[in-house]
Amino acid sequence: MDGVDGVARDLRHLSESAVRLSDKHRRRCDAMLGDVLERLKAHRELYSDFGLLFGRHDRLAPDAIDKLTKRVEGAQRKLEVSSLGRTQH
Repeated sequence: MDGVDGVARDLRHLSESAVRLSDKHRRRCDAMLGDVLERLKAHRELYSDFGLLFGRHDRLAPDAIDKLTKRVEGAQRKLEVSSLGRTQH
């Protein structure tokens, strides 16, 4: 029975080693999965934020240029009027 007991002991040892290795790999996979999920969430937020930024830029940029152009034209007219007033005196 020595041979049978030795085989049984070796199988138990192999089984325990396989369980330990499996647990170790499961912990590593869980850690990697958590890291990947966090990176995906950060990437999704970045993508979303850039989409909002580009949308805001498209919506606001032309209006700001038009408003600034009108302000510059108005300021130029005021300067022309004030310079005409000085030349008349």
